Amino acid sequence: MPDSVISSTPAWDPSSRSPIATPDLVGPNIQLGQQLVTQPSRVVHPLLDLRLVGKQFRVVANGGNFKEKEIAVVIALISGQPSIRFNRYKTSETILPEWVSLKHPNPKRDNGLLVVVQGEHCGKHVRCIHHRYQDEQLKMVVAIVNMMEGTADRLTGSVLKSSLVRFFTSKRGNWQLQPV
Repeated sequence: MPDSVISSTPAWDPSSRSPIATPDLVGPNIQLGQQLVTQPSRVVHPLLDLRLVGKQFRVVANGGNFKEKEIAVVIALISGQPSIRFNRYKTSETILPEWVSLKHPNPKRDNGLLVVVQGEHCGKHVRCIHHRYQDEQLKMVVAIVNMMEGTADRLTGSVLKSSLVRFFTSKRGNWQLQPV
């Protein structure tokens, strides 16, 4: 029996209602008699979420061979657990989560493609459609989009407000959203 069980789900239909949020928990499955019980453990790093597997991000690494170096990482599934991987030439190595810090953009200038990394909309792509100051804080409004290679992003009609988000960069230099 595998160490962990990961169910696959069909692609999200943008015309459907938003899916119900699942807890941001990862952990090994333990078999007790005939029942399969999941032992939850809190996600230690915002990028270590199963919904982000395959996504690429730009981060600042500080540890090992890295000293405050901006690098591109990908979230990969290793032995059933998400890990932060760095591609160096033709090899890939794991980067410890404590070495990785997120990059934060200037929302007034950086309006590229975003990825939600925590919460109900984790893993979804969004684009900034408006920003303004309210009570001396910068607020952004973003729209959820369906992103496909070689085609323009398609708006789903869902809109999120950034009073609940922080930002950091992806591999392509685009900014990511992280709800707080």
